[in-house]
Amino acid sequence: MLALALALAAAPIAPADARADLRHLYDRLAVAEYDLFAHAPRAEIDSAFADAEALLDGPLDEREVAATYQRFVATARIAHARIDFLGAAFAAHQAKSGASFPIDVRIDGGRMFVTANRSADARIRPGDEIVTIDGRPARRWSERYRRWVSADTDRLADTIVEYRLPALL
Repeated sequence: MLALALALAAAPIAPADARADLRHLYDRLAVAEYDLFAHAPRAEIDSAFADAEALLDGPLDEREVAATYQRFVATARIAHARIDFLGAAFAAHQAKSGASFPIDVRIDGGRMFVTANRSADARIRPGDEIVTIDGRPARRWSERYRRWVSADTDRLADTIVEYRLPALL
């Protein structure tokens, strides 16, 4: 298991430093994982690396760098290989406003269903299907966020999205 902790950076992270750390991350993943390419071919992971490297083209804050790293790491589809950048950012957001998506969900076959409702709208009940979120099909939201999730299987990816949906939104 590879753990990477980003130091809190008051100043923007220089692109050269972020790219060097990304290279180090890839190298360490290749050594630490029994088979980094078990769920995704090397070409796919190399392409994700190149995409991530291209995104690191200007001064970035810690969250932007960590998000870029996580999207790269998620390409390998190995659940325990991840950069947990959402936890601190979401906690800070909740400390400021407390606002978050007030509904717990279950994703089943690409469809999203309510499991709990903490909103003021009593019409929303467990078992209701969520068809859209903010005017976009719910399926697109879950597909979009699965790109950021490290998971060996589709079901595990859906479970992680279910659990992390308020932070992902």
